[in-house]
Amino acid sequence: MLIEKRNDELKKLMDSVGIFNNIEAYIYDIKVRNVNEKIKNLSYTLSIFDTQSETEAWEDSIYTGFIELKCAHTMQEGDNYLIEKIANIPNFSTVYIDGIFAVDNKTNKPKMLEETSQLIHPTYSFHTTDISANELDSISKSLQDAILAGHKVFDYTFMGKGDFDKKINDNLVEKFNAAKTGLNPKDSLYLIRYMKGIMLDSSF
Repeated sequence: MLIEKRNDELKKLMDSVGIFNNIEAYIYDIKVRNVNEKIKNLSYTLSIFDTQSETEAWEDSIYTGFIELKCAHTMQEGDNYLIEKIANIPNFSTVYIDGIFAVDNKTNKPKMLEETSQLIHPTYSFHTTDISANELDSISKSLQDAILAGHKVFDYTFMGKGDFDKKINDNLVEKFNAAKTGLNPKDSLYLIRYMKGIMLDSSF
């Protein structure tokens, strides 16, 4: 019940902010694998340490836990942004990340990967949109608006349950197209990385 509550709260937070910006994390298990001449797989693990918090499962005792994030990217030829960002970051370094929790397409909740220690040390799949050894820039208001609009389209079109209303969908798409119009080139590429990441959730 506590795990479900945390996942419900995480989903509400994601719906509210669209994306998490400049989170401090610990990176390890960095791997790059060549699938073929044109496709590479990049994977790594991030640990985000909780501040001290309380949980009923431990009789309201104080504990320091961490959230483990599993990240994987399949990149076509020429799509080297994240590989180039990570290339000079050693394993077991502190990094700063932007991104969002992957969502299970059956439950529309953050996707958990392990069954053990999920209350104190949960493991989630995570979509990284940016990463650096130094603090990242704040996301602009126009980019955040476009991310939120894209998130709503994805949630309704690909993750929505029940009857599909074309008018509602068309309205959400129209708002998304309007929100991304006028983004500068850097923010436009950022939005593409974000949308590519969350689109993977529809195939889980």
